[in-house]
Amino acid sequence: MERLELHPLHPKEPVRHRHKQIEHGRSNGSCSSTSTEFGFESVSVTGELELALAFNTNTSRLEITVGACRNLSYGDSKKKKCHPYVKIYVLPDKSCKLKTSVKKNTTDPVYNEVLKYGIQRNMLIGKRLQATVWHSGTLKRKVFLGEVLIPLDGWRFEDKAFQCFNWYPLCPKVKRRTAEKISLLLLKTFPCTADMEVVFYKISFLSLGVRRGSVLDTLCCPFSY
Repeated sequence: MERLELHPLHPKEPVRHRHKQIEHGRSNGSCSSTSTEFGFESVSVTGELELALAFNTNTSRLEITVGACRNLSYGDSKKKKCHPYVKIYVLPDKSCKLKTSVKKNTTDPVYNEVLKYGIQRNMLIGKRLQATVWHSGTLKRKVFLGEVLIPLDGWRFEDKAFQCFNWYPLCPKVKRRTAEKISLLLLKTFPCTADMEVVFYKISFLSLGVRRGSVLDTLCCPFSY
């Protein structure tokens, strides 16, 4: 049976002032109507992605601050080069993506960019933030370097503690069926009580990474660490 490791977030610091902002929901936004994740190359996934989330009630925009990445794999292992950028989707919507700039020749890129996604607060129910890191190669060649999936259900946007930067471990592509099994197991294990609310809330802020070769034993005592 596969082991499913649940990785907690690690707060780093409050959101710093960002200069570059990219928005979805306005005519000048950086929004592509096509999904381009087919036929990509992949390497061994390593490293972490720094993100901070906030919701602006005045403008009805989800604000995703992309801070940095660290310890990424080389997108071109032969030449030992990496030109990484971060792509954001608010799943299940794949019609529009937000992207950071490309940072050249680094496995520890710093972005300091705010990506804004126009959406009503109540529409975040059932949504997940997908942040993927890619290497931009020559002739539109791109290499997948890892992803982070963050459930947005119940995220405490008003809580300043949840507006801080967090380092999320990058994971390989998670199969949809595996993610569904995790949700079913958790709901079956923890009945709908007051304790259920606390447990599910904590799980909402984990970056789920599928690891092969062991057992999902964290459900017995999931937060003992």
